[in-house]
Amino acid sequence: MRKSVSFKRILLLTLSAILLSALVTLSLYSVLAPSVFANAKLRELAPRARFLAEQTALYLRSAEVGRVMPASDAGLWGASVYIYDQKQVLISNKDEMTISSPFYPERLERFDSMLSHVLSGEAISTTERMFQRTETGREAVDLLIIGVPALSGGEVVGAVFLVNSLKEITSAMSSLLSTLWLSVFAVSILMAPLAYWFSMLITRPIWNMRDAALRLARGDFSVRLSDAGIGEIADLSRVFNTLSARLHQTIAELTQERNQALVIVNSLEEGVLVMDGARNIMQTNPAFQRMMLDAGIWKPPLLPGEVLEAYQKVLEESRPIERRFSLGEMQIYLTITPISHPMVGVTHAIGVFHDETEAKRLEQTRRDYVANVSHELKTPLTALRAMVEPLCDGLIRTEDKRQETYRIMLRETMRLSRLVDDMLELSRLQAGRLALEKTFFEPVPLLHDIASVYAAKALETGHALSLVVPEGLQKLVFGNPDRVEQVLVILLNNAFTYTPTGSHIWLRTEAGPRSLRVIVEDDGPGISPDDLPHVFERFYKADKSHSGQTGTGLGLAIARELVRRLGEEICVENREEGGARFWFTLGFGEG
Repeated sequence: MRKSVSFKRILLLTLSAILLSALVTLSLYSVLAPSVFANAKLRELAPRARFLAEQTALYLRSAEVGRVMPASDAGLWGASVYIYDQKQVLISNKDEMTISSPFYPERLERFDSMLSHVLSGEAISTTERMFQRTETGREAVDLLIIGVPALSGGEVVGAVFLVNSLKEITSAMSSLLSTLWLSVFAVSILMAPLAYWFSMLITRPIWNMRDAALRLARGDFSVRLSDAGIGEIADLSRVFNTLSARLHQTIAELTQERNQALVIVNSLEEGVLVMDGARNIMQTNPAFQRMMLDAGIWKPPLLPGEVLEAYQKVLEESRPIERRFSLGEMQIYLTITPISHPMVGVTHAIGVFHDETEAKRLEQTRRDYVANVSHELKTPLTALRAMVEPLCDGLIRTEDKRQETYRIMLRETMRLSRLVDDMLELSRLQAGRLALEKTFFEPVPLLHDIASVYAAKALETGHALSLVVPEGLQKLVFGNPDRVEQVLVILLNNAFTYTPTGSHIWLRTEAGPRSLRVIVEDDGPGISPDDLPHVFERFYKADKSHSGQTGTGLGLAIARELVRRLGEEICVENREEGGARFWFTLGFGEG
């Protein structure tokens, strides 16, 4: 059988109460019993002493001859008897005294003063510890002494003393004390089973309640206690059963609500991160975990410092905060809200991470589309204007020159139409809904046509344009000729724009084992090394190298996008001789 702490305490308390009561009783008896017994003995001897005093007075004052002295036998009076006359002379039978009593008053210290008090008419009834003179020294004796004056006609004629040793009382008390000890021991033995049963009666319901509470804490809400009977334990059992039933219902409702909330949070496309006051991660959802993996962050504590600072600020200031920041290549809009407790204030902060990358990309695509249309329409419109203005001014007089101009205008018009169609297709390409159509074509005629168009522009701007194509280049390349022409236009425009007047521009090709490299280079000022990694970025302008020049900054970005969509490579570098070199590849194919 289990022995709980409460059972041991109750049993120990019960047994301790029994033993303590016995010890207190015995202690009080040991302390008070001697005086009680002594007083009782004094009350018993007092009438005897007065009677002896009356008889002694008659004896000492009697004129009758032959009157007998009162008997002084200790066995008769229950104490040793000592009779003195007015002159303090012991007149009791000394022989009987010697036989009946071991005490000799003449050997007791302080007895003479007591005799004087009695002979002066004062009665004495007391217990005294006196010292008896012996042949070997002094010996302490505890005595019960009653002294009564013998009065005759109001005059003290003698004194009577009854003296008894307290050893007799102590011995009687010791026998009674032994009896009491035996009684206490017997009662303790008899009370032990009763105390055990009483302790079990109290602690058994407590054990059951403890076991039920432990099962309840482990989640077993079906546990119930027996509530039969009356009293506080039964009332407590009924309250426990009611509490268990209500707790079961409450936990079930909370579990259902928690599961619903968890399903909702886990199904969100926004990431959710909950932190406590020490900035420890308490909860995340799958969307947040995917964001971390996409950003290459394997542990949430490696979040950007501004995010952790925002959480700390929310926890300290107890107010919501909104932030926008970059997480890898993602643009995140973060909203952090404090979670408060009515007793301790803000305990947690919950943040919702909304990925705005796609929305910003679509917005940027829309803006780029408008800018690209404006930029790309400018070149063919400029060429058409350059052809139309001489016609309007009558500068072209020969029929052959007019026909050539018409052919150029027709070609530019068709190119303009193709550019409009291609820009629409480009917007679909950037949205990922359309791929560029690639085919086999000859690159040399395309290069000659572009060179002839920009030769006239070179005369206007004061530049020198050279086309360098290896002889016998007959291989076909695999790509989109319109997109290749568009890339060349962008690179040539860039060269004409950012090189000073009088610079030389080359359009050349270099054949490799697997691809043809098309190169546009110049002998201008070149590009700053700090700007080289960024020249293909949208709207980027190398202001330090080309201060004073204008442009949208979209051309090279469009060229890179087109080349990448074709599956080719585009690059920029500075020439050792001075100037910049742009090149891109076109893969060979078999026609």
